[in-house]
This record gives sequence, C-alpha cells and structure tokens, in this order.
Amino acid sequence: MAGDLIAVGEVVAPHGVRGLLRVYPLTDEPLRFRDLAEVLIDNRSYRVLQATPHKNLVLLRLDGVDSRDQAEALRGKTVCIPREQVRPLAEGRYYDFELVGMCVYDEAGALIGRLKDVLRTPANAVYVIEADGREVLIPAVREFVREVDVEGRRMVVRPIPGMLD
Repeated sequence: MAGDLIAVGEVVAPHGVRGLLRVYPLTDEPLRFRDLAEVLIDNRSYRVLQATPHKNLVLLRLDGVDSRDQAEALRGKTVCIPREQVRPLAEGRYYDFELVGMCVYDEAGALIGRLKDVLRTPANAVYVIEADGREVLIPAVREFVREVDVEGRRMVVRPIPGMLD
C-alpha cells in the first residue's frame, strides 16, 4: 500500500478477549469499514476480517490480532487507508484532508490566510483559517463559502462585516 494515507478511525479500546477492536470512525460513513479489504495501523498492513457497526463505534476484527493483549497494544492508534481507496463524494462535498492547507481568499481576491482545520458542529462544519497569526472561523455554508477549487488548492469566501476582525 503506497501513497498518502488517510485516517478513517481511531482504536479506542479492545472489545472482548479475542482481539476485536473498538474503533471510533473518523468518517461520515461508518458502514464504509465493511468494504475495506485492509487497513494500516502504525504503517503495518492488516487484512480486515470483520467490521460491524456498534453504537457510535465500529467493531473491527483484523487478521493477526487474536488476543486482548494484541488489541490493547493498538489502543490510541490511528486506522488509515491509502488515499486512492477513498470514495469519491458528490459534487460540492469535500473531505477535510482535501481542504486543509488550502489558501483562502475573499471575493476581491485578497488572501485571508490558510485553512488550518475543520471543526465539526451539530449545525455545520466550521473552517479554521490561520490569518496573520490569529484564527478566523468561517461557517462552511454556501452563504460564506463561494468557491472551492480542490485541484487549485484555493477557496473563495464572502465574509460578513466583523467576521475577519
């Protein structure tokens, strides 16, 4: 498995005594785990034997993780897949990793800063823009986000008065 790795989950704890992992999904599609043939944890490839949704988690059985001790050793580790295995999204939807690092401009073309993080809130996502040593928060809604060019690594926003202060 080569290429960039994308985090899809975090191992939060063992489940039972036979090596099952409780994984907190870092994806909007926890059922996606069922389609994965293999994952990487600490740069080691594991074949996925089973992936079952369980409350807000996914129970993951991996080839070679057969005991509670082996599962415990993976606690706190990130579950990754290669970028080329990421499913395409509908037009106008983006993965966080596609946005982070992007330059953000206002509609007049002035550089505001660089997108540093994406916060998830119950209402909508919020983009955290690093602007001249401070953070600016922009709601990820059409009213403010006017254009996203993933290939060009560029976003255009329409800030309201006071938003950039």
